[in-house]
Amino acid sequence: IHETAIKEAGEEGSIPQNLLGKLKSAGCVSFFFESERGLFPNTEFVYDLELPPDFVPSNSDGEVEEFELLPVSECLERVLSPHFKTTSIPVSLDFLIRHGYIT
Repeated sequence: IHETAIKEAGEEGSIPQNLLGKLKSAGCVSFFFESERGLFPNTEFVYDLELPPDFVPSNSDGEVEEFELLPVSECLERVLSPHFKTTSIPVSLDFLIRHGYIT
C-alpha cells in the first residue's frame, strides 16, 4: 500500500521522490457511501505529507482537476457543503481530528 501511495502521489501531484521520503501512514478510514447502485463499504488508506511552503503540486495523469491550499476554516465550510466529494469527507474529517482542529 505504501508503494502505491508513493506512485499515486508522483502521478497525481508530481511530487518528487526526495519529498516522498517523508510520507507517513496515518491509518485508514472506513465508511459506507450510497450511490444509485446501492450502499457500498469503502476503506481509504490515509497518509500525511508535509510539503515545503513553496511547493506547487501539478497533475500529470489527468485524474485530478485542481489543487487548492485552504485555511482550516474554509476546509470545514467545504466539507459541510453539498459540493464536497462524498468519499473525501471522511478523510478530511480524519485529518482535522488527528491534528486537533476539531474534536
